[in-house]
Amino acid sequence: MEVVQEGPFKVVGLKVVARWEELWREMPRAWEEFIARHGAVVHRLEPAFVDVSLGKSGDLYVQVVGSRVHAFEDVPPGMVALEIPAQRYVRYRHAGPVEGIALSFGRMYAWAKDNGLEADEFKLDIGYTADGAEQEHELFVRVKP
Repeated sequence: MEVVQEGPFKVVGLKVVARWEELWREMPRAWEEFIARHGAVVHRLEPAFVDVSLGKSGDLYVQVVGSRVHAFEDVPPGMVALEIPAQRYVRYRHAGPVEGIALSFGRMYAWAKDNGLEADEFKLDIGYTADGAEQEHELFVRVKP
């Protein structure tokens, strides 16, 4: 694990707003829809997809599943455009099944705390693929200034 400064980037995708107990159902639905429609997203930076955890609004979690893009041109209907500013993160490369990603994020939060850093709820998970055969994900947890 390491602390990195990442520059700004853009994301186009589907927004998910749900209570914690609903995420297990809503996130797979969003991924299924996005993967079916990802070809409509123009100016994609890479083949891998990203899950952006924006945090909580009251008791609702807000996430966007999509693609990083060069520009916000022709955003497909029902999708959102999101600009992520430059920020500092704890970064970790998760290798293995997606079911283990939650544990990797937990380790990242523990590492941040052990190193005197305060991490918040903003997270990035980059590495999903259309065929679901990915083996590695780049995980990021934002560090508060």
